[in-house]
Amino acid sequence: MREYNPHDLRHAWATVTLSNGVPLHEVSRWMGHRSIRVTVDRYGHLTQDGSERCRQVVGAAFALR
Repeated sequence: MREYNPHDLRHAWATVTLSNGVPLHEVSRWMGHRSIRVTVDRYGHLTQDGSERCRQVVGAAFALR
């Protein structure tokens, strides 16, 4: 197993949280970025597509129970 430095762990944490649906603004705040733009520029590709996320939310809200 390779050695990790704090930057590697920080990057891994951001990748895991964003890939699993944690909102960008929360991750940005937790990482201490001065602007959400820093987070978006670096990790924005890991977030769910907006239209797909909307489809999931609406689908879940109107699903037969």
